[in-house]
Amino acid sequence: MNPNILVQDDKFLSPDEIDVYQKLLPGRWTMGPSVTDIKYFSKDLYRHYNWDGDWAAARWLDSSEPDWEILYAKIAKLLPNHYVHWIDLKITPPLCTGTPKHRDKDPWSRGGDTDKFLRTITVLCNLNDTWDTCWGGDFVLYSSDNTVYTTIPIVPGQLLITENCTHSISPITQPDRCRISFILHVLEYK
Repeated sequence: MNPNILVQDDKFLSPDEIDVYQKLLPGRWTMGPSVTDIKYFSKDLYRHYNWDGDWAAARWLDSSEPDWEILYAKIAKLLPNHYVHWIDLKITPPLCTGTPKHRDKDPWSRGGDTDKFLRTITVLCNLNDTWDTCWGGDFVLYSSDNTVYTTIPIVPGQLLITENCTHSISPITQPDRCRISFILHVLEYK
């Protein structure tokens, strides 16, 4: 099955909105001795989802900044009824080699629940205020035969929502730029 691009909005966030989120970024994520030792920095914006066995009653725990929840709410308006599997902020450092090809959690993988969920949806919102396509960091989607289906260059303020998504991130070629992404993985209720 090929990936399905549900939404691609290259002007989802205005420059003013991007500026708000840029100001929330701790400087220690983009600098430091570990920048060459890891693929990316990642921070959970929410503690684990609070779930007591009743899918309809699952709810958020505390968020680190209310602004992140505002961004989630803006994106959630575009999504079907869903369970949030993961929300985080990823900063891919300069000269990073990218990420390996992978698939985010879905109902059909170990631990998934095919009785409750219809599909997995991956959301990527770019928080860079400037980006040149020659700097890399593209979102690469793969077909079911593991060939490249399409490559989507990142754009400041871009929102990308996909399903059935085996993907990778291409290397960052610019020595002084980080790729900053708000990531949301959801499972759609049946």
